[in-house]
This record gives sequence, structure tokens and C-alpha cells, in this order.
Amino acid sequence: MQFRYLIFAGIAAAATIAASSVIPPGTGAANAQGGVVDARATAMKTLGGSLRRVGQAASVEDARGPAAAIAGAASRLEALFPEGSGGPPTRSKPEIWQNMADFKVKLAALRDAARALDAAAKGADLDAVKAAARNVGGTCGACHRVYRAPRS
Repeated sequence: MQFRYLIFAGIAAAATIAASSVIPPGTGAANAQGGVVDARATAMKTLGGSLRRVGQAASVEDARGPAAAIAGAASRLEALFPEGSGGPPTRSKPEIWQNMADFKVKLAALRDAARALDAAAKGADLDAVKAAARNVGGTCGACHRVYRAPRS
């Protein structure tokens, strides 16, 4: 009986893999963009959630993990904004791709602030960590004011 189950499970797995590898014509780019959009949303949620956790940290030790997560997410963002990945369901405004040079400057400011936060969190001064977190938040706001659409 167990052998039959294993055979059935193997056939079901093979069928699932075969079905998932068939991509209808014309949808490859959309699927690729969806992956980028999902990764970008995850990175943004990591940034926001981790920044809140740093703000609530009662000790430098409590801030270390979230600070490292912020630095990691910030370092990946530039690759997550390829041409054509804006518009619904995202809140990314077309101005990103119309003024990519400025957008990259803002991403670099975030990346630098995130690295400074991560470095501060490796120290022992909670006030320095909180100040560095405020700087990260400022870079987020500077970009969002220009390049993120309001909630609809």
C-alpha cells in the first residue's frame, strides 16, 4: 500500500512540474516582472518592518538583527526596479524611470544610511542607533515623496 502511494505521489509531482513548466506565449515577461515586483514588495516590507523594530528596540542587541536586515534589503533595491515594472498593482510612479539618475541617487543615500545604521548597531550606543534609524527613515521619505503614488 505504501509503495502505491509513493508511485502516485511521484506521478503527481511529475505532472505538476510538467504543467508548471509550460508558459503560455506572451506571458514570460509578465511573469518575470511579477517576480521582480514581488521581490521589491518584500524588500520594502522588510525595510519598513525592520525600521519599526529598530525604533522600538530597548537595547542595541535588539536592534542588531533588524539593522542588518535593513542594510541587506537596501543593497538589493536598485536591481528591483527594471524598466516597465511600475504601475498597478505597485505604487511606483513612472517618474522613477523618467528620472532614473535621481532615483539612483536616492537609492544610494538609502544604502549609505542603512550601512551606517548597521555599523551603529554593532556598537554599544543605543542613541546612535536611533539617530541612524531616523536618517534611514529620512531617506525613505525623500524617495517616497517623489516616486511613490498615494494609496488609492
